[in-house]
Amino acid sequence: MGWTRDADRTLRCPAGHTPAEDTGKGADWPLQKRWRAKFSPAVCQACPHSATCAARPMKRKPWWQVVTDDIALLAAQRRVAQDTEQMRRLYARRAGCEATVFELKHMGGMGRLRVRGRPRVTWWCQLIAYATNFSRWVRHCMRCERAAAAAKG
Repeated sequence: MGWTRDADRTLRCPAGHTPAEDTGKGADWPLQKRWRAKFSPAVCQACPHSATCAARPMKRKPWWQVVTDDIALLAAQRRVAQDTEQMRRLYARRAGCEATVFELKHMGGMGRLRVRGRPRVTWWCQLIAYATNFSRWVRHCMRCERAAAAAKG
């Protein structure tokens, strides 16, 4: 769990503590680019998350503060939510799709087609896809033959 904001815009740290002062909660909060939250030193020093927390002690005042913006807060929340096994599987599938798109675009010539018009572009893209699949099939067959030859002797 990371930094969150409640419905009333109250900030909560990863351990669930609320700040003593919070500048991102005022009436002009949509106009603010950044917000500051000041935490009590007793709370932050006793917290088990203090080693990895974004809140740091202030230089001249006895507060711990975090200074950030809503975009960084949303990005941190997204990273925490995406740190699951399901997201890793989905991203692995996407990585495989991206590799296919890269092969079609850069090696198959789909990045800059030399034909115009929807029927010709469709025909050309299908031809490149067939050629890419055929070359993958040939590579697969060659790997199978090499494996069979290595198993024989």
